[in-house]
Amino acid sequence: MRRFVSSALSITLSLALCCACDGPSDDRPRGDADAAAMASCTAAGGAPQALVAASSAASAGDAVIELPAIVGAANPYRVTLPAGAAGYAVLRTPVEHVDAALFVSERDRITHLAPDGIASSLRHGVCPDTLIDDYRAHIHEPRDYVLTFAADGPRELVLVAVLADQGHPEGDGGHHHEEDGGHHHEEDGGHHHEEDGGHHHEDGGTCAPGGASCTMNSDCCSNDCDVDHCH
Repeated sequence: MRRFVSSALSITLSLALCCACDGPSDDRPRGDADAAAMASCTAAGGAPQALVAASSAASAGDAVIELPAIVGAANPYRVTLPAGAAGYAVLRTPVEHVDAALFVSERDRITHLAPDGIASSLRHGVCPDTLIDDYRAHIHEPRDYVLTFAADGPRELVLVAVLADQGHPEGDGGHHHEEDGGHHHEEDGGHHHEEDGGHHHEDGGTCAPGGASCTMNSDCCSNDCDVDHCH
């Protein structure tokens, strides 16, 4: 009897450990609720644009992956990687403070996004038979970001770039509004207005514009102090 109980406990523990083998828990919306994933599945079924990845980071600009400028839009690519070597491309982002989603048809192909980094991949929650990996990254400013692809494994893949969301990451409450060119911060109710060039908080204090030195988020009109400079 003791041997039976011990065996049952071992099996239960093994199953629990196995469930944790898939990596970090995924708290994103699933299925129809994940608009970015849904858009990627639709785009992957179309005609992806051919893209040959560069063989060095210095020439990554020769292979451009365009992140759409509209939330929910998707750009599909069929990427060819160098044989036996790492591949490089740039992710070109046209707007600031966005959440980029990159969906890939082969496992563990993206290894780095410079300079901001990229989250480890999760399994695709909508069409995993077509697009296996789901990478997410928050992009602070419009520019070219260098993507690095693994040197081993399959040398051809489908990649779909989706603009998943726009706005500051959750936690700082700030949002960027294109209509008036300003920034609204829900913590202090301050507004920055581009039209008249003024910078103020509703409590009467002044704030620093983008690029100015700062020590804390509240120093900045954007309420976003990163590495001693306002975004």
